[in-house]
Amino acid sequence: MQKLSQKKYDYLSYDKPAIDRCINCGNHEQVHTQITMEYEGSLNTGPICRKCYSTHKGPRIAQF
Repeated sequence: MQKLSQKKYDYLSYDKPAIDRCINCGNHEQVHTQITMEYEGSLNTGPICRKCYSTHKGPRIAQF
């Protein structure tokens, strides 16, 4: 029996790339990371593919 936490974060393993539905484009592609994004006033959390992640990552700006 697998541990619940191991099953939950199984897509983060380095053994094989995980294929899942991207929260941004909706295509089934290789997952890069898990993100939270706002869409029409509600927060949605899910996987984002490598293509969308590299396209939409902006400059890192620290605001103090």
